[in-house]
Amino acid sequence: MEMPGIRGGKRLRSALFMLAVLAACSDVNRPVEVATVEVVAPTTTLEVGTTLQLSATPRAADGAELSQVAVEWSTGDAAVAGVTPDGLVTGTAPGTVDIQASAGGRTGTVTLTVVPVPVVSLEVAPDTATLLVGDTRRLAATPRDAAGAELAGRAITWTSDDAEVASVAGDGTVTARSAGTATITAESEGVKATARVTVVAPLVPALTVQEYASGFPTPSHVAWRPGDDRMFVVSVYGQVTAVRGGSKLPGYFLDISDKVSRDREQGMFSLAFHPRFASNGYFYVNYTDLEGNLRIERYTVSANPDRADPASAKLILHVAHPPVPEHYGGELAFGPDGMLYVGVGDGGHGYDHNAQDRGTLLGKILRIDVDAGDPYAIPADNPFVGEAGARGEIWALGLRNPWRMSFDLETGLLYVADVGEVGWEEVNVVPAGQGGLNFGWPRLEGSHCYPSGATGCDRSGMVLPVLEYPHSAAPGETGTQHPTGCAVTGGYVYRGSLIPGLRGHYFYGDLCKGWVGSFRFRDGKATEQRQWSFGNMAFLVTLGRDAAGEMYVLPYSGVVYRIVPAEGGAQRRF
Repeated sequence: MEMPGIRGGKRLRSALFMLAVLAACSDVNRPVEVATVEVVAPTTTLEVGTTLQLSATPRAADGAELSQVAVEWSTGDAAVAGVTPDGLVTGTAPGTVDIQASAGGRTGTVTLTVVPVPVVSLEVAPDTATLLVGDTRRLAATPRDAAGAELAGRAITWTSDDAEVASVAGDGTVTARSAGTATITAESEGVKATARVTVVAPLVPALTVQEYASGFPTPSHVAWRPGDDRMFVVSVYGQVTAVRGGSKLPGYFLDISDKVSRDREQGMFSLAFHPRFASNGYFYVNYTDLEGNLRIERYTVSANPDRADPASAKLILHVAHPPVPEHYGGELAFGPDGMLYVGVGDGGHGYDHNAQDRGTLLGKILRIDVDAGDPYAIPADNPFVGEAGARGEIWALGLRNPWRMSFDLETGLLYVADVGEVGWEEVNVVPAGQGGLNFGWPRLEGSHCYPSGATGCDRSGMVLPVLEYPHSAAPGETGTQHPTGCAVTGGYVYRGSLIPGLRGHYFYGDLCKGWVGSFRFRDGKATEQRQWSFGNMAFLVTLGRDAAGEMYVLPYSGVVYRIVPAEGGAQRRF
């Protein structure tokens, strides 16, 4: 007979066994939790428009693959790339995007970079072109992929190997500037293609002059400013007359004749308008005062735009001059940097040593900032700033009498015509932004040793002229086909439209002989030289230009002549 306690113990053990069996069965049926989602991409970069198949593997904590667990795909930026439910990614636009795979509450991520389809080839059309000087032509560049399909929206840069012949804008527009051949290059993503552009000079007609305005006794300078239809004729006696459409406007624009001395080479020399004249009304003149010293003054236009206010005079610079009334220089010009440049002579015979003396302003080109300081500031990048004993205003030295100089803003060049002593006249062409240049006087006259007949002079470090011509056929000097003269009158680079074949050519003349010459500066040389005869132009004191870039000559007779094509004249190409 079994005892009651024993039967109860058996029942308890049976119950516990059954509970253990049920618990074991429950663990078998419960899903294994996802610990990580592993996302695999064959590459992390794809091109726009291409696809990439991703795979995702959910894994348990022990690393076992959980193949029965469903995976859901999503993109962090559908604008860059989209993804299908089975993990196929399509690149939409360049950029970086996170693609996520989710399973069992866990997420795996892969970062992909979508790149543009690479440019494999580039076509430029047309690939050859012939243009006349002054013409324009738009070139087109087409990037293509490996399959030859056009790739829209790609950045293209344009360059010219000779911008003096043909320049090119950012949109592929080519401007023909002077005769020659240039290679235009288009580049996109490192792939290049070229077009060959041949520029032909238009027929250059024979030139003549026509009277534009008259009645200017003792003229010295013609001034102009961009956007203004007036011309301003300066008299050595200190008057400035405004001209519009060939007619003198009533009265004087400025009259300071009571302040100006007139002995030999003295007088008022030039006028320069401030680059912001339209808003500030400032202009500058240089002249010799009653003591024979050089003064640069600023004046302001009055309420009447055709009249300056003589009471507005402000002294900018005073340059003491030796007691010899000659070699004052004469030019005022604002450069492309907005600074005022002043050409100053060496002080006259017996004072030629001043040209190499950095302690004096004589025989120099000065550069000052009239928009800073009172009355001006010395630009910090002037070449002799901080040099002991040197004047900081000096920009260049070694000049005898730079009567005329001018900037060509299209090329960034400065043309300096320096009047010679006994043998040679010279024209120099230098980069506008290059200071510290030495033009050689009095060691050199032009490119020749001075005094005349001297030999073995050291030319190292000296700027030699691109063009020079003799006073006469000097014994022992190299012969030249250039006409002789006595004093060079510098001018301007022609940028007008009446004579397109001479655009980019520099015009100059000679004071005594009255002829006018022209040349084109290229590769460091005066090329395509030519001399023009316009009849009686003796004592040719200045050349001028207007806001349209047309060229004028002004002899001491007081008549302003415009250079124009001769009607029916013989034409030629250079």
